[in-house]
Amino acid sequence: MTENDYFIFCEKLEEFGNRFEFANGNIYEKNAGKIIPKQIVDLVLHANSTNFSDFYQLSMASFRHREIVYNIQQWLIKVINTVLFKVYAENCSVFISLKNGYRVPDVVVANAKKQELTAQDHLKNPFMVLEVLSPPTQEIDLGAKINEYKSIPNLKDYIIVWQDQAKI
Repeated sequence: MTENDYFIFCEKLEEFGNRFEFANGNIYEKNAGKIIPKQIVDLVLHANSTNFSDFYQLSMASFRHREIVYNIQQWLIKVINTVLFKVYAENCSVFISLKNGYRVPDVVVANAKKQELTAQDHLKNPFMVLEVLSPPTQEIDLGAKINEYKSIPNLKDYIIVWQDQAKI
């Protein structure tokens, strides 16, 4: 599986939003961290028309994960100057030039007046990126994503929040 396959896969399933990630040659469900089976990926890549939902059920983020993300987003909105900075939760894709692709962090903070977007609306210059770890996705969050986020010149902070222990 290549990153190009991943991008084609995501394009074909754009109605599902940013619910997938690519790491270690596999496509993962972002919310569950489980690998989408190769036969399912091949079906999406090579079939002319398929209804993905008919043959694969996507996982949702846990209630705990959604609650933590919401609480962090609300707290950030209260403590930062929202005229200068924008806070996005689970709906802002960040361009990763290192891999010519993107990630969708749980929370993103960007300079409101200096946001730069790619042609596909991926944010090029986030100020801060935050991920809430889930057991299935923590290998990606603590591995590949660290180097990818470090490659963003304007990024000041990459914050990782554990949801199963008091640790940031």
